[in-house]
Amino acid sequence: MAKKKKTRQQKILADKRREVLATALYSFSPESPKQREKQSVAAPVRQTVTIASSSYGYLAGDLSKTAIFTGIVVLIELVANYFL
Repeated sequence: MAKKKKTRQQKILADKRREVLATALYSFSPESPKQREKQSVAAPVRQTVTIASSSYGYLAGDLSKTAIFTGIVVLIELVANYFL
């Protein structure tokens, strides 16, 4: 199917839309630094949270199992790539 051509009136409307958009973008004036300081929100205060390691007793075991498994996989890959 052939592409439908724009009429002259549609082209004129599109051109006017582009002009309005361009003038709106270029006429925008950024705020002064003083106004930005007034509007800025205070930075949140960082709070330290202490976590008791006794509530995560399984964590050390899981991490060690993961490290051992990862080491075994890496060793197998090294052996497979260099010696086979």
